[in-house]
Amino acid sequence: MLAPVKEWNRCAFTTPTWVLITENRTSLLTLPDLPGCLALLGKGYAVTRLARIDKLHATQTCYWGDIDQHGFEILASIRSHLPKVLSCLMNDETLARCRDQVAIENVEATLPPEFVAAHLTPTEKALWEQCAYGHSRLEQGRIPREVIIPALNALPG
Repeated sequence: MLAPVKEWNRCAFTTPTWVLITENRTSLLTLPDLPGCLALLGKGYAVTRLARIDKLHATQTCYWGDIDQHGFEILASIRSHLPKVLSCLMNDETLARCRDQVAIENVEATLPPEFVAAHLTPTEKALWEQCAYGHSRLEQGRIPREVIIPALNALPG
């Protein structure tokens, strides 16, 4: 996202079919062609500022972040403002297919666990707990394109 959020609401642009928010700038810049998609950079925990873009409230929005403790905290943060946000490539299947890319990290939680748990689906919550307690991390930039492209093409859009 290059323009400030307040500018998005002043711009006259057609509402996209769907929106994809990525956590990582490189992932955003290397996305395949996604017809009808408006792709935005979430910028980590600053992602909640995007909820101030009016058109996101009427558009199917997906979030793609790292499969780690902070990635799920960020997903919970945006979902607390945009409750219908779907996660993308943040699941057991992606983790299993990229097992050799998983790293170990030992980080502290940024958000209260009760808040995070309240804004994740049961499946996401289980994977978040696995990452938090197992200290595992799969950065979205380490996921191979042969995993990314079919998953993105399967998104509702």
